[in-house]
Amino acid sequence: NPNNGSVRIDYTLPFGDNKGEIVFNNTNGQQVKIYAVKNTSPYLLIDNLQLPTGTYFYCLIANGMPVTSKKMIIIR
Repeated sequence: NPNNGSVRIDYTLPFGDNKGEIVFNNTNGQQVKIYAVKNTSPYLLIDNLQLPTGTYFYCLIANGMPVTSKKMIIIR
């Protein structure tokens, strides 16, 4: 869904993994932002002002392997 402002990204790390990353790529496949995540929280709260307007694909990576990926559209 399009969003404007802050967005909450829920995630669940695989059993036994204590940390991971949520990696944002633009539509050209370039990495634009990486957020470190831990198993101490079930979500990541980000401010959309950290990313330009556009379409992004984000992926949860744990232990070097992709776990899930989703699409996000930022509008202003």
